[in-house]
Parts: sequence; structure tokens; C-alpha cells
Amino acid sequence: MATLSPAMASDMLAACGEQQAEIVDTLRRALDSEFELTCPEAVPSLNANKPPEEWDGPGLVTIFKFGSVAAVAVLAEQSGLLPDWYSQPDATGHSKLLTLAQELGLLLMPAEMHSDDYWAGRVEQIGESLSQGGLASDSGWLPLQLKVGDKTGTLHVVWPLDRPDELIGNAGHAANGPIAEPVKRAVQPQDTADPFRGLPAISRSLLKVPVPVRATLATKKMSINDIVGLTAGSIIKFDKPCDELLELEVNNRHLASGEAVKVGDKFGIRIRTIVLPEERFLPAQTVQAKQGR
Repeated sequence: MATLSPAMASDMLAACGEQQAEIVDTLRRALDSEFELTCPEAVPSLNANKPPEEWDGPGLVTIFKFGSVAAVAVLAEQSGLLPDWYSQPDATGHSKLLTLAQELGLLLMPAEMHSDDYWAGRVEQIGESLSQGGLASDSGWLPLQLKVGDKTGTLHVVWPLDRPDELIGNAGHAANGPIAEPVKRAVQPQDTADPFRGLPAISRSLLKVPVPVRATLATKKMSINDIVGLTAGSIIKFDKPCDELLELEVNNRHLASGEAVKVGDKFGIRIRTIVLPEERFLPAQTVQAKQGR
């Protein structure tokens, strides 16, 4: 695995440009706003003696861990770009923040970097928390400019943190009282043997039900006449560009999107975005009984 170092700043800047639309979509779904994103034209330097002013206050921190080190994406509360619920998220909010951390870890990092853990939560003092996490004076820094209407802010991506677990451990003990429980991966390494052991037996039995999983590159409607005319060697042209993501469907429901990868001599899909739980299901339609005349 590639080393997480400040030297990879140019690769991350390139990734920002390539994934700009996907980053905007991830922020929109997670934070409930229509964002505009501007990537910097060149790689800036972080002045450890004069950090950004908005770090002197609370904000949202998302962490992508790579073994014992991590990269973070920080959005200050004073920007006004964070939803009110982020400091005390309910179950849906937890899911959104976790998905945000997962997807930003994929979109902002170079393709050869694969995060093995995620975390997201509110901290009372951004600068102090980053210092506790081991942010060095020569750390890499990529400020991404965000805009929603007339509000502007910066999503600060900084790396590496040598002690990310200390940041996570101290985040729940703010000076002004406990903050919202941080979001971590639901399944930690020690739980991989049986992560669902706490579920009732009837719920556990549902997990054994096989469902069809399908990865779709593109679809197209054709007339029966064109289909009958197909022969060996015929080429069917699709409107979808070849570099767009594949769609992953589970039981005919869109679950995620990803890119095609080679796994040995087999074909695979690397997940890039996951549909949030509340978007995977259609609401039940109630039927009102007709009143008799």
C-alpha cells in the first residue's frame, strides 16, 4: 500500500479535479445542501504557526485511517454549511455521516490508497483536536472551496495524522459537556467473526436468504427488428461513456456504484458510492377506503 505522506498532494489535487462531480454529490446527499466545489489551482502549504482561523472553533471531522495513520477532512461550523442535526444525529444522521466518511475516503485519496477504517463526528476545537491527533507542521493540506447560495466555506483535507485514535478518543469529552457520539464503522475488526450475533434469531435467519447481485455497465432499448438482425460480430453502441461507474443492483434495487477492477483473472467492482438506507426503499402507499354513499 502507498505511504500516506505530504508528497502525495499533487495526486490528491488531481483526484479532486477528476472526482469533482462525485464529491459534490456525496456532500449533497450527506449534508442536505446543493454544493458548489472549487479545487485549488496549485498545491498550497499549511502554515502550522498560523492555521486557518475557522479551526479555532467547532466543526465536523471525518477521518480515513490507513493502518495507524490517517487523513482528515474538516468543515468548520462557522461556515454555516453544516445541517443543524450534525451535532446530535439520529440513526439516519449517523448513517449519512458514516457514508460521507467512507465516500470522501474513496474520492479524495489516490486510487492506490485503500482506507481500512472510518470515523466522523463533531469536535469542539478543530485545531486542538488535530494537534491531539498528531498533525505535524509539515503536513499536506488541500483546501477545497465550498459554496451553498451566498454561504461559503472550506473543506480542509489534511494528512497525515500519526495519532488519530487520540483524536477519536478525546472527541467525546468536550470542554462544554459531552458531544454527540462519533460515528465509526459499525463492524470493527474484532467483530468480523460474527458481527450480527446480537440480532434476534428470526432476524439472523433472514441474513441467509440468497438474493441476486448484478453489476450493470449500461442499458439500451432496441426494436425487435434490430434484435433479430444481430449476428456474431455485431456491435451495440450505448450512450453511456466507457469511463462511467457501473451500477450494482441487489434484488433489482440499486444499492451502489463502482468501477470495474481486475481481481486475479476475474472481473470485479470496487464500490465508490453507496445509496443511503432511506433511499433504497419506496415508501408504502396507503389506500383510503371509499366511504359509502
